[in-house]
Amino acid sequence: MIMIEQTAWYKQCLVEKEFERRIRLLGTWLMSEANLSAHGLELAIASDDFGDCCNEEFIYNWVKATVCCPSCLRGMGRQKLRKKFIYWLLDHHFYIELH
Repeated sequence: MIMIEQTAWYKQCLVEKEFERRIRLLGTWLMSEANLSAHGLELAIASDDFGDCCNEEFIYNWVKATVCCPSCLRGMGRQKLRKKFIYWLLDHHFYIELH
């Protein structure tokens, strides 16, 4: 009898769960770096890329689009992600002072 913890499906679920957790943490970190409130509408209203309702969901979707899979996440450090976010903000005419 095969235990569920040894199946490929279960291992894939664990990887996806960890990936989602890391994406949320990186999004929270970016919001704190940009001094944005989670429920604010600055990014969500000004950009129609993702059609989100608040800054938190907008940044979550941006990070998820930027870091598409767990292997990309492994190669992307915080500073590299921060730099990409700054470039995205400047390309969309946002002027937010980052720490």
